Amino acid sequence: MNPSPLIYLAGPGIFRKDAEQYGAELKRQCRAFGFWGFWPGDIDVKGLTPIQAAHTIRQGCINMILRCNAVIADISPFRGIHMDTGTADECGRADMIGKPIFAWSDDRRELADRTLGHFFPTDNGQVSDYAKQNGFTDYSNKNPIR
Repeated sequence: MNPSPLIYLAGPGIFRKDAEQYGAELKRQCRAFGFWGFWPGDIDVKGLTPIQAAHTIRQGCINMILRCNAVIADISPFRGIHMDTGTADECGRADMIGKPIFAWSDDRRELADRTLGHFFPTDNGQVSDYAKQNGFTDYSNKNPIR
């Protein structure tokens, strides 16, 4: 019998108010598909100073990535229009050592569309008049916005 694949669960979910429950749910979903999920929230930092905790979390995440067979990364926008920088770092580390990375996002828009929506928001999700009046380009089809 082959052992279950080990999956590192990367993403900003660790910063959620319900991070413990969220991580447990991600790991439960992994088990439902025959995988073992490894979650950064499982790293014990009780009793450590903030600096010690940061170093322990960093090294713990690196060790998990090294141990796992693959990474599943939540690349949803976090604190802005881009993915969490820690998740980007983890994906880069995994890629460097040849680990497969499977990414998902709760925002399926292209970055150009997210950027326009972030800086020129409208109530209906359409590109704002400001963007149209100032010659911004819709990079999803390479045409000027009209």
